[in-house]
Amino acid sequence: MAHAGSSTTTGTAPIRVLLVDSSATLGRLLSAVLGSNGFVPVHASSAEEALAAATAATPDVIVVDDHLPGASGSELIRALRRSQVEPLRSVPAIGLSGRPGSAERLLAAGASCFIAKPFHDSSLLNAIRWVHSARDDDPTSRFEEAWRNLDR
Repeated sequence: MAHAGSSTTTGTAPIRVLLVDSSATLGRLLSAVLGSNGFVPVHASSAEEALAAATAATPDVIVVDDHLPGASGSELIRALRRSQVEPLRSVPAIGLSGRPGSAERLLAAGASCFIAKPFHDSSLLNAIRWVHSARDDDPTSRFEEAWRNLDR
């Protein structure tokens, strides 16, 4: 899923990743993994905390578990997609869960992709890089580049 030459920065700014998981232990572990790979992690343990954090400083990518106290991860993604703030509506979201049915709920709510728990760190890192780079892709420019590279 990662693109060749992908990086953990946007120009000069590191990629901000909002991690939304009710497990403080998993939040600390994933924050350490992301931090050691050049990302700037911010952990929230509920959808409400995540909305507050995202409103205060729009993340580049959101990683969200579907099973949260209060509102679910799916509900969080739907709330972001309905936001009055344009940058929040378009933040790529990666859904996480080990529960049956969560993939369908998260993807239907607007997640860019889904990773089943348990997962390898590299799967999450690659998914973050992929959704972040895909966010800025312009399909028209990809088509034009492919057209120029056609063997005629």
